[in-house]
Amino acid sequence: MKVLLGITGSIAAYKSPLIIRSLTKEGHEVKVAITDRALHFVSKDILSYLTRDRVYEGNKYFEFPSSVHIDLAKWADVLLIAPADYNIIGKAASSIADDIVSTIIASFNGPVVFAPAMHDVMWNNPLLQDKVRYLKEKGYFFSGPVEGELYSGDRGAGRLNEIEYIIEDVVAAYRGFPLRDKKILLVYGRTEEKIDDVRVITNRSSGKMGVEIAREVKRNGGYLYQIVGKTSIEPYGRDEIAYVTDSKEMMEKTLELIDKADILIMVAAVSDYRPIEKVSGKLKREANKTLNLELTNTEDILKKLMPYKGNRIFVGFALSDDIEQDAVIKIKEKGLDIIVANLPDAMEKEKSTGFILHKNGERVYFKDASKREVARKILEEVIKIAG
Repeated sequence: MKVLLGITGSIAAYKSPLIIRSLTKEGHEVKVAITDRALHFVSKDILSYLTRDRVYEGNKYFEFPSSVHIDLAKWADVLLIAPADYNIIGKAASSIADDIVSTIIASFNGPVVFAPAMHDVMWNNPLLQDKVRYLKEKGYFFSGPVEGELYSGDRGAGRLNEIEYIIEDVVAAYRGFPLRDKKILLVYGRTEEKIDDVRVITNRSSGKMGVEIAREVKRNGGYLYQIVGKTSIEPYGRDEIAYVTDSKEMMEKTLELIDKADILIMVAAVSDYRPIEKVSGKLKREANKTLNLELTNTEDILKKLMPYKGNRIFVGFALSDDIEQDAVIKIKEKGLDIIVANLPDAMEKEKSTGFILHKNGERVYFKDASKREVARKILEEVIKIAG
């Protein structure tokens, strides 16, 4: 992917080298155009070093060939304006092209992503919001801004989006937003069933597969509703998230949100058993030399959701020693469109072996693949069905 980065006069311009670094680490090519005001916040030499290319400056605009803005616009796959200040958003919406960055925006026919950064008073200015709405109607995409601490010391919605999230939105723009307007209900993490107020029955699921799927959803332009059990890593931070502990809470929250979703991806590691009775307080070892637990099955969440399927796409997971047989059985039993079959050693591991099975019998195999690679394959198959 070829990314043309336009940097404008927000103090958040000091983060632009990190944006370049993140893009190039993923193998993307980057060129930079920068306004005069942005040069007060970031060094041209650093930008040139990171891109291995010259930097196209606002104050040097007339020193370049007259067609430089056209040449750059033809070169790029995606135009990213980060940070996008108040000035450049107003110019773009008003068809003003009087410096290198605004002239490139006027010349570029591909996807444009604005990542705004300014004080929240400026961001919430009604005149600017009119411009933002107008640009969105015309097909321009906005990544952020987000709530947070601002340079002034105030807090508000004007902070530059997280760099990771900006990159995800740039990738989604490049891919053409295949999940645009799609709402994905993603359920992941492990459940914990209480024995007493201290001890639980659980499993070794880390939640990493769910986090990678969440990232891949955003890299395709979808909107996330996340229901997250216990995880060994930080859950994914975008869109809407609800935290649950046990299988009952997970079931109730999933039933609550399913009507909002176009696609359900159920990757949670739900405990198969729970104690029939939970003891209040902590069982003392001294008083219980032996402990007999009477367990009962937890309810199968996917089976409970079958009446809600309708035209929704349902994706489930099967973790089994005999995935060849169990995947075929479960995809039918649970009314799934896709099931992802893994061997048990995928838990807590970086890599996984198995296959993606469609209800029509089509299979996509993966072997020793990273969970990010598996997530990408899963979403590719979901997009095929979603159209």
